[in-house]
Amino acid sequence: MNNEIIFDINNLSYSFEVDSELRKELIKFLPTGQNLSTEDLLLAYVRKSNEFIAFKKQIEQISDKLPALK
Repeated sequence: MNNEIIFDINNLSYSFEVDSELRKELIKFLPTGQNLSTEDLLLAYVRKSNEFIAFKKQIEQISDKLPALK
């Protein structure tokens, strides 16, 4: 199901249609209902990137334990 999410960035509003899972992920690092700065956006990007890198390492560790296919 798609949801509308609105971010106020540097005193301009941006509206997006996203699914509910993506909405949860976005508002984890970018609060709605308040004006965000470019610095806030960069910080959210860095946090989400760190989360992705940790997830990627976990997947690689699991993948390394699987037997190789020939």
